[in-house]
Amino acid sequence: MVIWALWRSTLQRRFDFKANLRQRQEAVNKAVNKDEPTKIHGLTVEDYQKVYHSVVDHMLCQSSGQPHQYSVALGRKIKARLWEELFCPGLREVIKPSGRVLVEELLSIPGQNSCPPMIDLDISGEPVPLVPLLKAP
Repeated sequence: MVIWALWRSTLQRRFDFKANLRQRQEAVNKAVNKDEPTKIHGLTVEDYQKVYHSVVDHMLCQSSGQPHQYSVALGRKIKARLWEELFCPGLREVIKPSGRVLVEELLSIPGQNSCPPMIDLDISGEPVPLVPLLKAP
């Protein structure tokens, strides 16, 4: 039953993809106005939180209710799923004739070979923290 509900919601989301994508792209491309509320990828903070929790919450818990042990692999799965749900946000720099650089956010429909950017940071040369990190009990 749960699998059917997930499949049905995925199918419905795919039908609504193009309409939602057009609306979100227009919202992202609008000029920033100080009177407008803060937006994240063209969504209000509340809408972004709803999308975030709809994607992340069930990925952090097992079916038994126990939390998953966090790992880099799980973090990348969450990132990929969020990236897809937010219509694959990406950035493009446009250099105006005046020399001003405009950064535009682009949204697109995820393709079969598309994936979110994966950036590995080399922290081997970083100094060790002065205060050791405390582990939760």
